[in-house]
Amino acid sequence: SAAFIFAHSSLVASGRHHPTLNMKVAVVLFSLMALSAAAPGYLAAPGYVAAPALVRTPQYDSAVIQSSRLGGNFAYSTVEAQAYAAVSPVVSRVVSPVAVSYHATPLVAPAPVVAAPYGHYVL
Repeated sequence: SAAFIFAHSSLVASGRHHPTLNMKVAVVLFSLMALSAAAPGYLAAPGYVAAPALVRTPQYDSAVIQSSRLGGNFAYSTVEAQAYAAVSPVVSRVVSPVAVSYHATPLVAPAPVVAAPYGHYVL
C-alpha cells in the first residue's frame, strides 16, 4: 500500500493523472492480497510442514453410567466424552535403492592334483 500511496501522490503533485497506472497498481496489490488470503501455504518455503489435524479416536472414548434410587424409582444418567487425537503428518524423503549389476568371470587359481596315499579313500 506504500507503493500505491507514493505513486498516487507523485502523480497528483505533478498535475498529470494516469488512470491506467493507478489501475495497474491496484490490480497488483489486490491480487497479492487475494493470493495471500486464499492460499497461505502456497507461498511457503519448501520445508513447510502442515499443522497437526484433529482426528476422532473412538477407542479412547469414555462413558460414565450412574444409577441412583430416588424414592421408589430408579434413575439412570450417562455422560459420554468423545476422544480426539492430534495427528501431525510425517514428511520424509525415502531413499530407494538402485539395482547394480556386475558381470565378470570368476578368478580361479589352478590347484595341483595330488594322488591320495595308499589306503585312504577320497569321497
